[in-house]
Amino acid sequence: MQKTTFNYAFVISIMVLLVFAYFAFMGMVYWRDGEILTPILLSAALVILVVIIVFIMCRSKATRFVKKGVPLEIFSALIVLAVFLLASYPFTNFIRVIEDASKIEESVSNVINAAEKIDQEYADYVDNRVDAYKDALFIISKSKEISPSEYEKYLEHAGGINDEAKIASLSKSLHRRLLPDSAKNIIENRNEFLRQLKNISVWNPLTPKNIKTVNEQVEYWQGNYKELSSEVYDGEDNPKPFEYQQFKNKLEEWSTNYLTLRTPSVLSIIISVICALLMLLPYFITTRDIAHRGNNKIEYS
Repeated sequence: MQKTTFNYAFVISIMVLLVFAYFAFMGMVYWRDGEILTPILLSAALVILVVIIVFIMCRSKATRFVKKGVPLEIFSALIVLAVFLLASYPFTNFIRVIEDASKIEESVSNVINAAEKIDQEYADYVDNRVDAYKDALFIISKSKEISPSEYEKYLEHAGGINDEAKIASLSKSLHRRLLPDSAKNIIENRNEFLRQLKNISVWNPLTPKNIKTVNEQVEYWQGNYKELSSEVYDGEDNPKPFEYQQFKNKLEEWSTNYLTLRTPSVLSIIISVICALLMLLPYFITTRDIAHRGNNKIEYS
């Protein structure tokens, strides 16, 4: 029965420590903007340090050298409490993330849905621009007697047996310039990337990195399309570069909120203290051995 009591205390303490460490780990992941390695190392160090300290406290309580044991126990308990209070900073950070979880997930979902439409919007932009280009060339063709210099500049030397074929050739060339054939594979790959991010959760350690990636990629896609559409073809009437008006990116605003560790909330401090006390449960149930001076064995009630 004594062994069973100890096991329950040990299991409860370890469970509390692991849950708290996971919250602190997630808070550090958001703080580090998606970096995983440093939070893993710090969280592992937290777990190992606390376990070693509690073990030392139990050994100290069971030793026959009471005068040396008690000060060591008090000092060790203060270290455990300090570790939990220090970890309450990233713990609070993740609590804030959880509080905003629905808004974050909704924002990510909206951005992904908007990002999925960007390619179709650009394709429509290209079609409209090519149609406008065709119309401009058609007017030049019909006005070649009135403005022969324009006809010579834009259509005279174009490939084709007649004006209609020349206009078709130039329009096709503009379409390829604005939307290269190589873009097809790129579009398919990034649509697959977006599909994989649809079921995003703030509890997933990869979420901060994914949010950062979406921020960077969508901005890059828009910039790439804007750069492609900034080139004006001979005969075009100063077309405006592509701009995706539907896209409003709030992800950077959300991610910025968690890049700075703030003062722990009162609730987080209370939880940290409670977790520290629960972590000391094996120590509390350890029986102090002062009767047998030659026996250093730990006994548990």
